[in-house]
Amino acid sequence: MLLDLGNDITRVREKNDLLVLFSKRIRSLFYFTHTIVTLIDYKDETYTPFLLDNENSPIRGHAMYPELIKAHFSLNEPFIQAVLHADEPISFWLADIMDQPKSPSFLRVNHEEGVKEILMTRLMKEGKPMGLVVSGGYTEPSSGLGSALLLTYIHDWIRITKAAESRLRLS
Repeated sequence: MLLDLGNDITRVREKNDLLVLFSKRIRSLFYFTHTIVTLIDYKDETYTPFLLDNENSPIRGHAMYPELIKAHFSLNEPFIQAVLHADEPISFWLADIMDQPKSPSFLRVNHEEGVKEILMTRLMKEGKPMGLVVSGGYTEPSSGLGSALLLTYIHDWIRITKAAESRLRLS
C-alpha cells in the first residue's frame, strides 16, 4: 500500500491533488471525516490553512468557517507546540483540549460539528516543520488501536511525501 501511495505521490502535479490522494488512500483504510494541510510562517509565528478538504469538511456550514479558512493561528500556544515537538504523529480528543488557555478556535468549531478526535503530524522540509497535516473524525474514545494504526500510516505517508516535496513546490 505504501509503495503504491509513494508512486502516486510522484505523479501529483497540483497541490489539491495531493490532498485528494491522501484523503482517498487513508479513508480506504480508516474512517475520518476530513483532512487539512496547513503551512507555517515562522516570521509571523503563525500557521494557516493551505489545502482544504471542503467537500468532506463537517464544519463548512458553520458560521465561522469563512473566518477560519483565512485565519492565522498562533504557533505560541501549548496545543500546537505539542505537535511541533512530537517526533511522531499525535492524537487529541477535542473535549480534552478545546477549552485550554490559548487553544485555537477551530478546535471548538470542529467539536460543535461532531468531530471528536483530531490526528496531527508535521510536514518537514530540510529538518524543520513547514506545515501540519490535520485529520478529524467522528469517533468516540476506544482502545486507541485504530488511531495508532492511522498515526503510523500518516507518519509513513509523511516520509514518502518528503521525496516528492521538490516536485510539489509547497513553499
